[in-house]
Amino acid sequence: MKYRTFPKLPDLKLSQFGMGLMRLPMVDGNYGEIKRKATGNMVNAAIKGGVNYFDTGYTYHEGDCEKFAAETVVPKLDSHNLHLAAKLPQWLVKEKKDYDKYLDEQLNTLGLNQIEFYLIHSLHDTTWKKHKELGMMDFLKRAVNDGRIKYPCFSYHGTLDAFKEIVDSYDDWIMAQIMLNYVDENWQAGVEGMKYAYKRDVGIVVMEPLKGGLLTKKLPKDIKETFTANDTTPVKAAMKWCYDLEEPTVVLSGVSTLPQTLGQIEIADKAAPGCLSQKEKDAIKIAKENFKAVPCSACEYCQPCPFGVKIPNILEIYNEHIIFKNNDAKSWYKRLVDTKADAGHCTVCGACEKICPQEIDIIEKIKQVHKKLS
Repeated sequence: MKYRTFPKLPDLKLSQFGMGLMRLPMVDGNYGEIKRKATGNMVNAAIKGGVNYFDTGYTYHEGDCEKFAAETVVPKLDSHNLHLAAKLPQWLVKEKKDYDKYLDEQLNTLGLNQIEFYLIHSLHDTTWKKHKELGMMDFLKRAVNDGRIKYPCFSYHGTLDAFKEIVDSYDDWIMAQIMLNYVDENWQAGVEGMKYAYKRDVGIVVMEPLKGGLLTKKLPKDIKETFTANDTTPVKAAMKWCYDLEEPTVVLSGVSTLPQTLGQIEIADKAAPGCLSQKEKDAIKIAKENFKAVPCSACEYCQPCPFGVKIPNILEIYNEHIIFKNNDAKSWYKRLVDTKADAGHCTVCGACEKICPQEIDIIEKIKQVHKKLS
Protein backbone atom coordinates (compact mmCIF):
# COMPACT_ATOMS: atom_id res chain seq x y z
CA MET A 1 0.00 0.00 0.00
CA LYS A 2 1.20 3.50 -0.79
CA TYR A 3 0.58 6.39 1.57
CA ARG A 4 0.00 10.10 1.14
CA THR A 5 -0.43 13.05 3.50
CA PHE A 6 -2.71 16.06 3.92
CA PRO A 7 -0.97 19.44 3.35
CA LYS A 8 -1.52 20.54 6.96
CA LEU A 9 -0.59 17.12 8.40
CA PRO A 10 2.71 16.23 6.68
CA ASP A 11 3.65 13.60 9.27
CA LEU A 12 0.35 11.69 9.16
CA LYS A 13 0.55 8.93 6.54
CA LEU A 14 -2.81 7.76 5.20
CA SER A 15 -3.39 4.84 2.84
CA GLN A 16 -4.21 6.20 -0.60
CA PHE A 17 -7.06 3.70 -0.79
CA GLY A 18 -9.67 4.29 1.90
CA MET A 19 -12.38 1.78 2.75
CA GLY A 20 -15.84 3.30 2.55
CA LEU A 21 -18.41 1.67 4.83
CA MET A 22 -21.53 2.75 2.96
CA ARG A 23 -22.08 -0.27 0.70
CA LEU A 24 -21.33 -3.21 2.98
CA PRO A 25 -22.95 -6.66 2.53
CA MET A 26 -26.38 -6.82 4.14
CA VAL A 27 -28.46 -9.50 5.85
CA ASP A 28 -31.17 -10.62 3.41
CA GLY A 29 -30.86 -7.39 1.47
CA ASN A 30 -31.87 -5.32 4.52
CA TYR A 31 -29.89 -2.05 4.25
CA GLY A 32 -30.23 -1.50 7.98
CA GLU A 33 -28.44 -4.71 9.00
CA ILE A 34 -24.82 -5.36 8.06
CA LYS A 35 -23.46 -8.90 7.76
CA ARG A 36 -21.02 -8.86 10.64
CA LYS A 37 -18.84 -11.87 9.83
CA ALA A 38 -18.42 -11.18 6.11
CA THR A 39 -17.75 -7.48 6.62
CA GLY A 40 -15.45 -8.14 9.54
CA ASN A 41 -13.36 -10.32 7.23
CA MET A 42 -13.28 -7.47 4.71
CA VAL A 43 -12.04 -5.00 7.33
CA ASN A 44 -9.36 -7.43 8.51
CA ALA A 45 -8.22 -8.03 4.92
CA ALA A 46 -8.07 -4.28 4.33
CA ILE A 47 -5.93 -3.73 7.44
CA LYS A 48 -3.66 -6.62 6.45
CA GLY A 49 -3.31 -4.99 3.01
CA GLY A 50 -2.16 -1.72 4.54
CA VAL A 51 -5.43 0.23 4.56
CA ASN A 52 -5.55 2.56 7.54
CA TYR A 53 -8.35 4.99 6.58
CA PHE A 54 -12.01 4.08 7.14
CA ASP A 55 -15.03 6.24 6.37
CA THR A 56 -18.44 6.01 8.00
CA GLY A 57 -21.59 8.13 8.18
CA TYR A 58 -24.48 8.71 10.58
CA THR A 59 -27.16 7.51 8.15
CA TYR A 60 -25.19 4.76 6.38
CA HIS A 61 -26.99 1.44 6.67
CA GLU A 62 -29.73 3.27 8.57
CA GLY A 63 -27.41 3.85 11.52
CA ASP A 64 -25.93 0.36 11.69
CA CYS A 65 -22.71 1.56 10.03
CA GLU A 66 -21.48 3.53 13.04
CA LYS A 67 -22.36 0.60 15.31
CA PHE A 68 -20.39 -1.71 13.05
CA ALA A 69 -17.43 0.71 13.04
CA ALA A 70 -17.56 0.78 16.85
CA GLU A 71 -17.32 -3.02 16.91
CA THR A 72 -14.65 -3.60 14.25
CA VAL A 73 -12.60 -0.46 13.52
CA VAL A 74 -12.57 1.52 16.77
CA PRO A 75 -11.00 -1.28 18.90
CA LYS A 76 -8.07 -1.36 16.47
CA LEU A 77 -7.51 2.38 16.07
CA ASP A 78 -4.46 2.51 18.33
CA SER A 79 -3.06 -1.01 17.94
CA HIS A 80 -3.10 -0.86 14.12
CA ASN A 81 -2.63 2.90 13.70
CA LEU A 82 -6.02 3.31 12.00
CA HIS A 83 -7.87 6.53 11.19
CA LEU A 84 -11.64 6.99 11.20
CA ALA A 85 -13.78 9.61 9.48
CA ALA A 86 -17.36 10.26 10.65
CA LYS A 87 -19.93 12.78 9.44
CA LEU A 88 -22.41 15.21 10.92
CA PRO A 89 -25.85 14.77 9.24
CA GLN A 90 -26.26 18.49 8.58
CA TRP A 91 -29.70 18.05 6.97
CA LEU A 92 -31.06 16.97 10.38
CA VAL A 93 -29.76 20.11 12.09
CA LYS A 94 -32.67 22.51 12.68
CA GLU A 95 -31.25 24.71 15.43
CA LYS A 96 -27.84 25.46 16.97
CA LYS A 97 -28.07 22.90 19.77
CA ASP A 98 -28.51 20.11 17.20
CA TYR A 99 -24.83 20.34 16.21
CA ASP A 100 -23.78 19.21 19.68
CA LYS A 101 -26.69 16.78 19.93
CA TYR A 102 -25.59 14.73 16.92
CA LEU A 103 -21.88 14.94 17.64
CA ASP A 104 -22.37 13.72 21.22
CA GLU A 105 -24.67 10.95 20.00
CA GLN A 106 -22.03 9.80 17.50
CA LEU A 107 -19.27 9.87 20.10
CA ASN A 108 -21.43 7.67 22.30
CA THR A 109 -22.28 5.25 19.45
CA LEU A 110 -18.67 4.94 18.37
CA GLY A 111 -17.40 4.67 21.93
CA LEU A 112 -14.96 7.53 21.47
CA ASN A 113 -14.04 10.69 23.34
CA GLN A 114 -12.82 12.28 20.13
CA ILE A 115 -13.52 11.78 16.42
CA GLU A 116 -10.35 12.25 14.41
CA PHE A 117 -11.77 13.36 11.04
CA TYR A 118 -15.22 14.91 11.46
CA LEU A 119 -16.97 16.00 8.27
CA ILE A 120 -19.94 18.29 7.82
CA HIS A 121 -21.76 15.85 5.56
CA SER A 122 -22.92 16.71 2.03
CA LEU A 123 -22.85 20.49 1.98
CA HIS A 124 -24.12 22.23 -1.15
CA ASP A 125 -25.12 25.77 -2.11
CA THR A 126 -28.40 25.92 -0.16
CA THR A 127 -27.28 24.05 2.96
CA TRP A 128 -24.04 26.03 3.11
CA LYS A 129 -26.02 29.26 3.27
CA LYS A 130 -28.24 27.82 6.01
CA HIS A 131 -25.37 26.61 8.20
CA LYS A 132 -23.30 29.73 7.68
CA GLU A 133 -26.19 31.70 9.20
CA LEU A 134 -26.90 29.10 11.89
CA GLY A 135 -23.36 29.22 13.31
CA MET A 136 -21.73 26.05 12.05
CA MET A 137 -18.25 27.55 12.10
CA ASP A 138 -18.60 28.53 15.77
CA PHE A 139 -19.67 24.96 16.56
CA LEU A 140 -16.61 23.52 14.80
CA LYS A 141 -14.23 25.84 16.66
CA ARG A 142 -15.85 24.99 19.98
CA ALA A 143 -15.81 21.24 19.33
CA VAL A 144 -12.14 21.35 18.34
CA ASN A 145 -11.26 23.42 21.41
CA ASP A 146 -13.06 21.09 23.81
CA GLY A 147 -11.45 18.03 22.18
CA ARG A 148 -14.50 16.26 20.73
CA ILE A 149 -13.20 16.82 17.17
CA LYS A 150 -9.57 16.59 16.18
CA TYR A 151 -9.72 17.67 12.52
CA PRO A 152 -12.66 19.63 11.00
CA CYS A 153 -13.56 18.64 7.44
CA PHE A 154 -16.51 18.68 5.04
CA SER A 155 -17.93 16.68 2.16
CA TYR A 156 -19.51 18.43 -0.80
CA HIS A 157 -22.15 18.03 -3.51
CA GLY A 158 -22.79 21.52 -4.94
CA THR A 159 -21.52 24.08 -7.43
CA LEU A 160 -17.91 25.13 -7.86
CA ASP A 161 -18.57 28.70 -6.70
CA ALA A 162 -20.06 27.65 -3.36
CA PHE A 163 -17.26 25.12 -2.87
CA LYS A 164 -14.64 27.84 -3.21
CA GLU A 165 -16.54 30.01 -0.75
CA ILE A 166 -16.62 27.21 1.83
CA VAL A 167 -12.91 26.54 1.41
CA ASP A 168 -12.16 30.23 2.00
CA SER A 169 -14.57 30.54 4.94
CA TYR A 170 -12.51 28.69 7.55
CA ASP A 171 -8.75 28.64 7.96
CA ASP A 172 -8.70 25.34 9.85
CA TRP A 173 -10.24 22.98 7.29
CA ILE A 174 -8.03 19.92 7.12
CA MET A 175 -9.81 18.19 4.26
CA ALA A 176 -12.62 18.44 1.71
CA GLN A 177 -14.23 15.26 0.42
CA ILE A 178 -15.47 15.64 -3.15
CA MET A 179 -17.06 13.46 -5.81
CA LEU A 180 -14.54 12.92 -8.60
CA ASN A 181 -14.11 10.44 -11.43
CA TYR A 182 -13.18 10.59 -15.10
CA VAL A 183 -16.77 11.29 -16.14
CA ASP A 184 -17.37 13.98 -13.53
CA GLU A 185 -14.09 15.89 -13.72
CA ASN A 186 -15.99 19.12 -14.48
CA TRP A 187 -19.01 18.39 -12.27
CA GLN A 188 -19.64 19.89 -8.82
CA ALA A 189 -16.27 20.88 -7.30
CA GLY A 190 -14.47 18.86 -9.97
CA VAL A 191 -10.80 19.06 -10.86
CA GLU A 192 -10.83 22.85 -10.66
CA GLY A 193 -12.22 22.79 -7.13
CA MET A 194 -9.73 20.10 -6.15
CA LYS A 195 -6.81 22.23 -7.30
CA TYR A 196 -8.30 25.35 -5.68
CA ALA A 197 -8.57 23.66 -2.28
CA TYR A 198 -5.16 22.00 -2.54
CA LYS A 199 -3.42 25.31 -3.27
CA ARG A 200 -4.94 26.58 -0.03
CA ASP A 201 -3.58 23.61 1.91
CA VAL A 202 -6.97 21.90 2.21
CA GLY A 203 -6.47 18.18 1.66
CA ILE A 204 -8.59 16.19 -0.78
CA VAL A 205 -10.40 12.91 -0.27
CA VAL A 206 -12.09 11.57 -3.40
CA MET A 207 -15.44 9.79 -3.19
CA GLU A 208 -17.39 8.06 -5.96
CA PRO A 209 -14.34 7.17 -8.09
CA LEU A 210 -16.55 4.50 -9.72
CA LYS A 211 -19.63 6.75 -9.69
CA GLY A 212 -21.42 4.48 -7.25
CA GLY A 213 -20.59 1.48 -9.43
CA LEU A 214 -22.10 3.01 -12.58
CA LEU A 215 -18.70 3.02 -14.29
CA THR A 216 -18.50 -0.73 -13.86
CA LYS A 217 -21.96 -2.30 -13.54
CA LYS A 218 -23.97 -0.77 -16.35
CA LEU A 219 -21.44 -0.41 -19.12
CA PRO A 220 -22.59 -1.13 -22.68
CA LYS A 221 -20.83 -4.08 -24.30
CA ASP A 222 -18.80 -1.91 -26.69
CA ILE A 223 -17.37 0.18 -23.82
CA LYS A 224 -16.38 -2.96 -21.89
CA GLU A 225 -14.64 -4.23 -25.01
CA THR A 226 -12.81 -0.90 -25.33
CA PHE A 227 -11.19 -1.40 -21.92
CA THR A 228 -10.33 -5.03 -22.68
CA ALA A 229 -8.76 -4.05 -26.01
CA ASN A 230 -6.59 -1.53 -24.17
CA ASP A 231 -5.27 -4.05 -21.64
CA THR A 232 -7.21 -2.77 -18.64
CA THR A 233 -10.56 -3.11 -16.85
CA PRO A 234 -13.25 -0.51 -16.08
CA VAL A 235 -12.42 -0.63 -12.34
CA LYS A 236 -8.67 -0.41 -12.75
CA ALA A 237 -8.83 2.45 -15.27
CA ALA A 238 -11.27 4.47 -13.15
CA MET A 239 -9.30 4.04 -9.93
CA LYS A 240 -5.95 4.72 -11.58
CA TRP A 241 -7.41 7.89 -13.11
CA CYS A 242 -7.83 9.16 -9.54
CA TYR A 243 -4.47 7.91 -8.27
CA ASP A 244 -2.83 9.53 -11.29
CA LEU A 245 -3.70 12.92 -9.78
CA GLU A 246 -1.21 14.32 -7.28
CA GLU A 247 -3.71 16.26 -5.15
CA PRO A 248 -5.91 13.54 -3.56
CA THR A 249 -4.61 12.02 -0.36
CA VAL A 250 -7.21 9.25 -0.12
CA VAL A 251 -9.48 7.72 -2.75
CA LEU A 252 -12.54 6.19 -1.10
CA SER A 253 -14.47 3.29 -2.53
CA GLY A 254 -17.42 1.58 -0.93
CA VAL A 255 -16.67 -2.13 -1.26
CA SER A 256 -19.35 -4.81 -0.89
CA THR A 257 -17.38 -8.07 -1.08
CA LEU A 258 -14.03 -9.50 -0.05
CA PRO A 259 -12.86 -9.86 -3.70
CA GLN A 260 -13.67 -6.19 -4.29
CA THR A 261 -11.64 -5.24 -1.21
CA LEU A 262 -8.64 -7.30 -2.30
CA GLY A 263 -8.93 -6.01 -5.86
CA GLN A 264 -8.86 -2.40 -4.69
CA ILE A 265 -5.80 -3.08 -2.53
CA GLU A 266 -4.02 -4.65 -5.50
CA ILE A 267 -4.73 -1.61 -7.69
CA ALA A 268 -3.68 0.88 -5.01
CA ASP A 269 -0.48 -1.05 -4.29
CA LYS A 270 0.85 -0.24 -7.78
CA ALA A 271 -0.67 3.20 -8.36
CA ALA A 272 0.87 6.66 -8.02
CA PRO A 273 0.77 10.03 -9.79
CA GLY A 274 1.69 9.39 -13.41
CA CYS A 275 0.60 5.74 -13.29
CA LEU A 276 -2.05 5.91 -16.02
CA SER A 277 -0.79 4.28 -19.22
CA GLN A 278 -1.49 5.69 -22.67
CA LYS A 279 -3.71 2.71 -23.46
CA GLU A 280 -5.74 3.38 -20.32
CA LYS A 281 -6.02 7.05 -21.25
CA ASP A 282 -7.24 6.05 -24.71
CA ALA A 283 -9.87 3.70 -23.25
CA ILE A 284 -11.10 6.37 -20.83
CA LYS A 285 -11.35 8.94 -23.63
CA ILE A 286 -13.54 6.61 -25.71
CA ALA A 287 -15.67 5.70 -22.68
CA LYS A 288 -16.23 9.37 -21.79
CA GLU A 289 -17.44 10.16 -25.29
CA ASN A 290 -19.95 7.31 -25.10
CA PHE A 291 -21.22 8.41 -21.69
CA LYS A 292 -22.54 11.74 -22.95
CA ALA A 293 -26.02 12.08 -24.37
CA VAL A 294 -25.10 15.76 -24.75
CA PRO A 295 -21.45 16.45 -25.69
CA CYS A 296 -21.02 19.33 -23.23
CA SER A 297 -17.39 19.77 -22.19
CA ALA A 298 -18.22 22.39 -19.51
CA CYS A 299 -16.07 24.94 -21.33
CA GLU A 300 -18.45 27.61 -19.96
CA TYR A 301 -18.41 29.72 -23.12
CA CYS A 302 -22.15 30.03 -22.47
CA GLN A 303 -21.53 31.51 -19.03
CA PRO A 304 -22.51 33.77 -17.48
CA CYS A 305 -26.05 33.55 -18.80
CA PRO A 306 -27.68 37.02 -18.68
CA PHE A 307 -30.54 35.45 -16.71
CA GLY A 308 -28.47 33.33 -14.33
CA VAL A 309 -29.15 29.92 -15.89
CA LYS A 310 -26.36 27.43 -15.04
CA ILE A 311 -26.31 25.76 -18.45
CA PRO A 312 -23.31 23.39 -17.96
CA ASN A 313 -24.80 22.12 -14.69
CA ILE A 314 -28.16 21.51 -16.31
CA LEU A 315 -26.63 19.63 -19.24
CA GLU A 316 -24.61 17.49 -16.81
CA ILE A 317 -27.83 16.65 -14.98
CA TYR A 318 -29.37 15.78 -18.37
CA ASN A 319 -26.56 13.28 -18.99
CA GLU A 320 -26.96 11.81 -15.50
CA HIS A 321 -30.69 11.39 -16.05
CA ILE A 322 -30.52 9.96 -19.58
CA ILE A 323 -27.34 7.86 -19.50
CA PHE A 324 -27.10 6.68 -15.90
CA LYS A 325 -30.76 6.91 -14.80
CA ASN A 326 -29.33 8.52 -11.67
CA ASN A 327 -31.95 8.93 -8.95
CA ASP A 328 -30.10 11.94 -7.55
CA ALA A 329 -30.65 13.98 -10.73
CA LYS A 330 -33.95 15.36 -9.47
CA SER A 331 -32.51 16.57 -6.16
CA TRP A 332 -29.55 18.13 -7.97
CA TYR A 333 -31.92 19.98 -10.26
CA LYS A 334 -33.97 21.14 -7.28
CA ARG A 335 -30.86 22.88 -5.93
CA LEU A 336 -30.65 24.89 -9.15
CA VAL A 337 -34.34 25.74 -8.77
CA ASP A 338 -33.72 26.85 -5.18
CA THR A 339 -30.93 29.18 -6.32
CA LYS A 340 -32.91 30.42 -9.37
CA ALA A 341 -30.34 28.99 -11.76
CA ASP A 342 -32.69 26.48 -13.41
CA ALA A 343 -33.96 26.36 -16.99
CA GLY A 344 -37.24 27.95 -15.96
CA HIS A 345 -35.43 31.29 -16.13
CA CYS A 346 -34.39 30.81 -19.76
CA THR A 347 -35.83 33.54 -22.03
CA VAL A 348 -34.86 31.72 -25.24
CA CYS A 349 -32.59 34.61 -26.25
CA GLY A 350 -30.30 32.13 -28.05
CA ALA A 351 -27.04 33.78 -26.97
CA CYS A 352 -25.73 30.47 -25.59
CA GLU A 353 -26.34 28.50 -28.79
CA LYS A 354 -24.57 31.10 -30.92
CA ILE A 355 -21.36 30.73 -28.92
CA CYS A 356 -21.42 26.98 -28.08
CA PRO A 357 -18.37 25.32 -29.74
CA GLN A 358 -20.16 21.95 -29.63
CA GLU A 359 -23.21 23.39 -31.43
CA ILE A 360 -25.55 21.86 -28.84
CA ASP A 361 -29.25 22.65 -29.12
CA ILE A 362 -29.08 24.02 -25.59
CA ILE A 363 -32.53 25.59 -25.40
CA GLU A 364 -34.32 22.36 -26.30
CA LYS A 365 -32.17 20.20 -24.00
CA ILE A 366 -32.53 22.37 -20.90
CA LYS A 367 -36.25 22.66 -21.62
CA GLN A 368 -36.47 18.84 -21.54
CA VAL A 369 -34.64 18.73 -18.20
CA HIS A 370 -36.96 21.32 -16.69
CA LYS A 371 -40.04 19.45 -17.86
CA LYS A 372 -38.85 16.11 -16.43
CA LEU A 373 -37.16 17.17 -13.22
CA SER A 374 -38.59 20.49 -12.02
